[in-house]
Amino acid sequence: MKISAGKSRRITSFSISEFEQDRFSSLSGDHNPIHKMRDIARKTVFGDVVVHGINALLRATELAHQALQLPLQRTTFISVQFSKPIYVGERVDLFLVSLDERAARLVVRAGVTDLLKIRLNFDASPKPCSALLVGLGRTTPPSREAPLRNINQPLPPDSMPLRVDAEALNTAFPALSAVWGEQLLASITLLSTIVGMEWPGLNSLFVEAKIDFRKSDLNDLNFSVLRSDPERGFTIISVSAPDIDATLMAFFRPPPVVQASAKELATKVMHGEFSGVRAIVVGASKGLGEIAAKLLAAGGAEVVLTSRSIGDDLKRVSDSITDIGGFCTTSVFDTAALETSTLPTAFQKPELTLLLYFASPQIFRRRSAHYMKEWLSEFTAVYVDGVVNAISQILESTEGPLGVFYPSTEALNFPMGELIEYTAAKAAGEAVCATLATENPRIHLLSPRLPRLLTDQTNSIVAVDTPDPADLLLPYLRGMREHCKAIS
Repeated sequence: MKISAGKSRRITSFSISEFEQDRFSSLSGDHNPIHKMRDIARKTVFGDVVVHGINALLRATELAHQALQLPLQRTTFISVQFSKPIYVGERVDLFLVSLDERAARLVVRAGVTDLLKIRLNFDASPKPCSALLVGLGRTTPPSREAPLRNINQPLPPDSMPLRVDAEALNTAFPALSAVWGEQLLASITLLSTIVGMEWPGLNSLFVEAKIDFRKSDLNDLNFSVLRSDPERGFTIISVSAPDIDATLMAFFRPPPVVQASAKELATKVMHGEFSGVRAIVVGASKGLGEIAAKLLAAGGAEVVLTSRSIGDDLKRVSDSITDIGGFCTTSVFDTAALETSTLPTAFQKPELTLLLYFASPQIFRRRSAHYMKEWLSEFTAVYVDGVVNAISQILESTEGPLGVFYPSTEALNFPMGELIEYTAAKAAGEAVCATLATENPRIHLLSPRLPRLLTDQTNSIVAVDTPDPADLLLPYLRGMREHCKAIS
């Protein structure tokens, strides 16, 4: 078979289940939490649990070989680019881009987005299978936590034993094991462990691997850091292992954003400046909602913290407020479940009620089509339906003016295709809130288009200068309080 570049054909579709994900973690020893723990992965640039890159590489190559009988016995070199994350359980498509006597090119796609690019180079003659694993080499690697590394303190040259769960390896990739042999396949598998569990370790992002097939007498995987760039966050690792040499490229992912504590923020607020205010903060478990809630509580406001669930994040914000003597309560308010979500109303009558609406689904996503109708529906449910529901509930249960803080985005000033569904829903939210405020004199609306601020949603590998979120929000909170007092 010969297929020219530019005439790609779809081979099959596949997904990697939680069971298959856990199996690869166990057989390889790569237990990085981005591959296993949803609560941690959701706070990273990925937004959810992602498949191990090496697992995806091997699975795609296995499927291509089964469908096309690629000449894998003549493989001399593999180049792979992990362009975008593949999520656990996500259905993706495998394409053959080109194939001739010298090379095969494969691409894994989700809709219009390339996720994984693979090039396999072939020699003229077949290569013998590598050796079987023996003894401890056939055992499950010990379970351990991924270490937190510092890019400015590179590891000295190190090594790790060639050890995988051989039975699981053969079950997961039977065709590759038969063609390449256990030892070589194990060496490729453990490249995942070097990146995810050694360097960069905990906050790693594997982006590229170049793998030379070479016979060697090594028993372990020896690796060293060739280069690191602290400014751009990338690092290059050299690996010499049984039957392969490899060069790996990875990034140091930024750690989850930790917002300032209520104690730290209290230094920015005048004592008692928000006393008499009941502030209902929708989306208070992290990000700007967390900052606003702490500022208001530090100034003496009674704060109602809401989120989709009473989890660790909301408790952390609540504890931070109570630690400085602030008053707050927590409540579940799911903007996507309008028929069942209600805001608490059983409080003493405040001088002023504020609604601060920070609820948001994941904004930056991996696109599978130029326009995602389901995304627009999801954004609209939060940014339009959710805020209307919240305003309506509060108006029914209170008297006097209601200050509504509905933060919008500067992205509306500079439309881009990547955020079209998000900005469309935000524009609709702006318009609906403005109409409600025009029709009801009780509502005082403040809907500024905020610049990019550092939160889990906007965190990026390359550092971007952003304003201090507390310094930006505090004037809005003060202005809303003063205006509502003047009209009450």
